[in-house]
Amino acid sequence: MRWVLAPDSFKGSLSAQAVAQAMACGIRRADEAAQCDLLPMADGGEGTLAALAAAVGGTWLHVPVHHAEGELKPSAALLLPDGTVVVEVARIVGLPDVTDSSVLTRTSSGVGEMLAALLQAGHRRLAVALGGSCTNDGGVGCLAALGVHLRDAA
Repeated sequence: MRWVLAPDSFKGSLSAQAVAQAMACGIRRADEAAQCDLLPMADGGEGTLAALAAAVGGTWLHVPVHHAEGELKPSAALLLPDGTVVVEVARIVGLPDVTDSSVLTRTSSGVGEMLAALLQAGHRRLAVALGGSCTNDGGVGCLAALGVHLRDAA
């Protein structure tokens, strides 16, 4: 029998690829002749870039940015073969990276830092995979990192 295995990641514990491999292992225990096609998926959150890289390839672009709690950390975007660079918000300000800080103190500024660095490097086709964020600032931190000046609540 042929199986198509297309799982999403198990947030914070297993990548979609690891989940697909575990599923295939279980299927092969029951049927050694089983054909398993592993096609890891993502919903725009954690694991989106890994799923895209597995599906179409690409080049990883490494950029240090600040995570939601303000600490500088290495991050990456994926340059697709068609020239589009995809940024995964969950890699920068993702739920698995957060401590017990208040959501009111977290910021999406690292996403803006990534976008600014990519633009500075000459990339003009950008896509943002928006999901798995631990922030609740409505993108204000991202916009501020891109140079938007917010004057007041209005």
